[in-house]
Amino acid sequence: MTIRVDWRSSCSLAGTVLKWLAVPLAAPLFLAIFDGDDPFPFVAAIVATIVVGATLERLSDDRELQQREAFLMVAVTWLGVAVIGAVPFVVGGIGADQSSAFAVSVGGLVNAAFESMSGLTTTGATVMSGW
Repeated sequence: MTIRVDWRSSCSLAGTVLKWLAVPLAAPLFLAIFDGDDPFPFVAAIVATIVVGATLERLSDDRELQQREAFLMVAVTWLGVAVIGAVPFVVGGIGADQSSAFAVSVGGLVNAAFESMSGLTTTGATVMSGW
């Protein structure tokens, strides 16, 4: 017995969700511009979201999901949103001098991904210090 999952449909719908994630990402972009902060981390996140979402969305035109495809779509969406949410942490920490609170508190890719997933799931766990 062969069990098949139409992963292209799952990834296509996850891409649609990721593509639309660019809309709420505009809020911190406008806030950064209003406060005079560097908007580049948020621009990078918006561009990455649109590119990844549009690429995944083109994988399949079939939008019919069975139970297996739906589970895969939810898992891929959660992972994708967390990775995209880590982009501003990573991009913002690259140009920061090492004495700044941001560079010291985030500290790398794994910590940025952890902080993003923690924020999305509202667990309250954090790896940031010095805030």
